[in-house]
Amino acid sequence: PNHEQAPLAQLYLAQALVHQQKFKPARDEFREFLQANAEHSERPLAMYRTGECSYFLGEHEQAVKELNAFLKVFSTHELAEWAWVYLGESEFRQNHMQQAATAFETYVAKYAQGALLDDAQFGLARCYELLDRKNEAIELYRTLASRPNSPRAPESQFNLGARLYDQGEFAKAAAAFSQVAESFPQSPLIGHAEMNAGYAFYQLREYDAAIERFKKATVDENEAVTAGYWIGLSYKAAGQYDEAAEAFSDTIEKHSDSPLGEAIYFHWGHSELRSSKYDSALTQFAHVYEGWPGGTLADDALYAASEAALRLGEFERTEALNAKFFELYPESNLKFAQRTLLARLRIEEGLRAEGDAKTTKLEEAVVAASSVANESPVRESNVAARLQWARALDLLGRPDDIPAVVSPILDDPADVHPLDIEAAHLVRGKAYLSASKYDEAAKDFDAVLGQSSIADKVAALCGVIVANIELGQWDNVETRLNEL
Repeated sequence: PNHEQAPLAQLYLAQALVHQQKFKPARDEFREFLQANAEHSERPLAMYRTGECSYFLGEHEQAVKELNAFLKVFSTHELAEWAWVYLGESEFRQNHMQQAATAFETYVAKYAQGALLDDAQFGLARCYELLDRKNEAIELYRTLASRPNSPRAPESQFNLGARLYDQGEFAKAAAAFSQVAESFPQSPLIGHAEMNAGYAFYQLREYDAAIERFKKATVDENEAVTAGYWIGLSYKAAGQYDEAAEAFSDTIEKHSDSPLGEAIYFHWGHSELRSSKYDSALTQFAHVYEGWPGGTLADDALYAASEAALRLGEFERTEALNAKFFELYPESNLKFAQRTLLARLRIEEGLRAEGDAKTTKLEEAVVAASSVANESPVRESNVAARLQWARALDLLGRPDDIPAVVSPILDDPADVHPLDIEAAHLVRGKAYLSASKYDEAAKDFDAVLGQSSIADKVAALCGVIVANIELGQWDNVETRLNEL
């Protein structure tokens, strides 16, 4: 230990430990060397390595102290170039973004041709993102991505796409993500980039392009399940419900234990519901509420299953599903929609009954729908309930009660779906006809005909023709008859 070369031997031992990635014993040796050799010529190396070891040990607060101590004394040493980058990374890992940015900016200013310039600029771009200097981050990522031989280029290209996506520039984001595979065909980021390109195209409602990207992403086993799921969602959003159902079916068959199973089965069922394949829809929805009773979509699935059963005309099954819904999820956000569905069930039962039985069912529909209309704070369910309430009143032959029921919809139509506005005008117009209020009736039917998209134009034309005849407005009658 007293040999004149002992300090160097200790230093070389510490260096060897670093190369073996044994950073803790290496740091112990460097610290001991520094304590015993205050004037040694290799002191800068030992000081730098001490901070470097702390960085690799994840002790970033300690690394900052040690690297700053080195830079304060040896700012012109050849290892200072490395120290600035590790200092920036250590500050970044502690969420000290401004201090990290300062370290990286110092490197960029001092070492414009430095060996670690790409690392420093990449670190600086990440800091700028979190300091809300998004445009500067984007420019740095763009610069790095333009250097095809840079090890930071693929990730920079990916991050460029991510920042553009976050800013809502979906077309540019899609192009940036697509460029990852084109420019860096060996990058492990390709699958993730293809997924993100798909997301961007989905936001643009360019569903064919989204599907193409998601299909490419299925090659990556880490993305295969999510990609298959989004292929289904894209087909569904495009209104291609059969293709969506097939995509969901294929995905769950290949990945039956996926955490996305609940969502896959739900959207598969919803696709079948949209294409009027109610039996299959019921099967898929059952997978959800039976397989994930505590999941986020269980109540949605039970509600949708009730809808499918009602459309099938399976009233007993609808009743059972309705009861199950309220047994399991009495406080669900869908409780008012489910109660409105019960009103629809009673109406359908009433339409198939006669005499007192019919009246009883329709009266029950009135009670169910009116209670929702009077209790629900949710505009959508309130509107739906009022329309079913009015429908039941119409079937009961109580037109005088209808205007008061639907007028709250039409008095404030800003957030009401156009088809619901049309339905409200039609049922109120019909009620006004029954009450011989022809001016009011004509206004309601004309309001329907003035909409850009009309589901039941014939009903509106017939209604306004009758009103115009009663009012003696023969020119209008002729015009509407020709239109009819």
